[in-house]
Amino acid sequence: MAVVIPTMPIFSLHVEASSCRYEICVNGVPVERDYYGRPMSGWITVNHWLSSPKVDLSVRVWPVPEEADFVPDARCRVVLHVRPTGERIDGPANVPVGGSVEFDAIAVGDPPSGHDGDPATGIIAAPPARSAIEEDDQPVKWRGKPFRGGVVVSRSFSFPDLFPRWAWVDGDRIEVSTDTFDRLVQFYARIWDMLESGKPHQILPMFVERNRELAAAYFKAESDFAGKPDFVEAVVDPGRRFRRPGTKHLVLDVFADGRLARLALRDGEAATFFSHNDIRLFDFYEIILRREGGGWVIAR
Repeated sequence: MAVVIPTMPIFSLHVEASSCRYEICVNGVPVERDYYGRPMSGWITVNHWLSSPKVDLSVRVWPVPEEADFVPDARCRVVLHVRPTGERIDGPANVPVGGSVEFDAIAVGDPPSGHDGDPATGIIAAPPARSAIEEDDQPVKWRGKPFRGGVVVSRSFSFPDLFPRWAWVDGDRIEVSTDTFDRLVQFYARIWDMLESGKPHQILPMFVERNRELAAAYFKAESDFAGKPDFVEAVVDPGRRFRRPGTKHLVLDVFADGRLARLALRDGEAATFFSHNDIRLFDFYEIILRREGGGWVIAR
């Protein structure tokens, strides 16, 4: 079996997880994570994190918070799909391709749909390769307390030359330090001040690089993204309210081999969020930064 990549492809991960905590990474970037152990069945679009000539896909999995070991039905399966631009994500044109990884408490391996890639032809073809499976004893701090005792399932595969080299790939290294944390808090504070003022459009010039690269990733005009960070709509929605976190509730999160950083809440959620006035529901919005010449640039 071989899958020919469309001219303007949209890549997405189909995720099925249950009875475990998990963190799914593409090229070292966490694209989905849940440290509560909640079930997940859904799609994550990932064009803006893909790069050539190789893509690394990994899943870190831990037991649910109330268990010391994995329960028998612990499972996390991630399958990369591709579809032509304009096709439905749940339609028949969205087909599985290479780069699949799977964890379960009984056996770990690749589903039959996994295939290696040929970047020269733009074709992803059989035969499948096995994933690497390792114990993961690196602690993760969650709600102020570390947990460990996980497993990481990873796989690298060749990838067609479809996207530009994203600026963050060559960004300055970001040090995990108190100084970095303090500088990020200052940067986020500028954004939060403008959100609290009810004038989100003042923030838009800070998103130029993000808009340009998202447009390239999804084969659209830059104007399709200009002026449209997701939280702009939230600011002007009378049914939602911006919630500014205190510094003691924030943690520094550095990833992608030290090229990207964000502020997160102590449970791992994004630090920029809004509450709904009539129900107990929160909307979280990621702001991910790279470092350049001592300053910060919004990359995603």
